[in-house]
Amino acid sequence: MGQIEEWFYRSLAGIVPDEANPGFKHFFIKPELVGDLSFVKASYKSVYGKIVSEWEKKDGQLILNIEIPPNTSASVIIPVSNVAHMKVNGESFAELNLVENKSGFTLGSGIYKIECSL
Repeated sequence: MGQIEEWFYRSLAGIVPDEANPGFKHFFIKPELVGDLSFVKASYKSVYGKIVSEWEKKDGQLILNIEIPPNTSASVIIPVSNVAHMKVNGESFAELNLVENKSGFTLGSGIYKIECSL
């Protein structure tokens, strides 16, 4: 079952280690929205603490809830090209970099709710 679990964590939930920073000191959150799947919830216990990646497609919106453990950071890559109305914890997030038609940015430790149009 190892390959199925890896596909779930790395692909669907998007929890991906950064090879340059072993032990999840820095990692990536880059979920894949697949077919008719409407939500994914996953967590991983790293040496720094629990990493959470949960997403839901609802009413034309993507809602991504993530938790980044203390003393770590994550590069978040959201699989949408329209980031005009993106909000992070309820506030507009205007300073985004576009990476491969996906919005990408780095966040420090904390709990975040990211909302954007699909």
